[in-house]
Amino acid sequence: MIRRREILALPLLGVVPRAIAQNFHCGILVVGAGGAGLAAALEASAYSDSVVLIEKESFIGGDTLYSGGFFNAPNTEFQNRKGIKDSEEFYLQQITQSANGRGNPKVQTKLAKEAANTLNWLRKNGVTFGDEIYQIYGSGYRRSHKPVTALGSSYVQNLAAACLKNGVSIRTSTRLESFEVLPNQRGFRVTISSKGVSSVITSRALILCAGGFANNPELIRRYVPNLNFKYSDSRGTGEVLQRAIEAGVQVENMDAVECIPEGSILSKYSARLYAMAPGTVFINEDGERFVDEAATRKTISEALIKQGAKRCWTIVDIRSVKRLDKSQQKNLYRAYFAGQVWKND
Repeated sequence: MIRRREILALPLLGVVPRAIAQNFHCGILVVGAGGAGLAAALEASAYSDSVVLIEKESFIGGDTLYSGGFFNAPNTEFQNRKGIKDSEEFYLQQITQSANGRGNPKVQTKLAKEAANTLNWLRKNGVTFGDEIYQIYGSGYRRSHKPVTALGSSYVQNLAAACLKNGVSIRTSTRLESFEVLPNQRGFRVTISSKGVSSVITSRALILCAGGFANNPELIRRYVPNLNFKYSDSRGTGEVLQRAIEAGVQVENMDAVECIPEGSILSKYSARLYAMAPGTVFINEDGERFVDEAATRKTISEALIKQGAKRCWTIVDIRSVKRLDKSQQKNLYRAYFAGQVWKND
């Protein structure tokens, strides 16, 4: 009884039990618990009963949690019900056109071919999509599907639940520090840290899904020196990518950074008006349109950057506002009442 009282009193006294190093082996180790990592861990659990997923933050979701949540897929039953004609071949054509000669053709083909199957796989694992089909910023066609819940939360919630159901061990507040290939290609030796304590994991397979480096100004300057870096809403800081490079992993397209027409860095709220391509107009401070709003993201990014120090504006009508995600509408109106967004007849 006395011991029980002492244990219960520990948090009240501010005493935190010291973390202890835990060295262990697992079949598959996945790094990064965003949409990619959760999907990889769930798929891996079909091949191994010992899957561990680690995440540096104290919560899961990564950038997926705050993304718009749109999922591009061609020739789906949702499109068919709306009479929208689409195909894998057309999708691949637009992917390669947007890539402008860059990227891996095998990966691009895989993306186009498996997108609809992946949409159905997500539905099978609990993600519910609305009936509306959108053409969003940079997508080039009306094939964007949207979950019924806010932003990308549906992917995170449902994939995490499926992972736990399949026995995946999810460890938050856990960072990858380094890794090396074991002799004779027999797996990996991975050093992780949690609450200041380092541990070593050996695994047969290692899957890195920790994202890029969009929120690391130093790496932005190193790999994209011509980009006038101002602000990023990404959580990707690139340390796992750097550890991979140090371990000898070959990388490519490090200068490819996505720029989107977000609000000012001085704005308190993320007021996104650009999501729907039809009905959106971009103008500069001289009142001039400077780009086709339905162009590729690369084209729009370059046009925005060419404006230099000029302030640019996004203009939409109320119909486009009503099509935004409820969470996006909330931020939009909060920004409006804070004097960061304007409304007129």
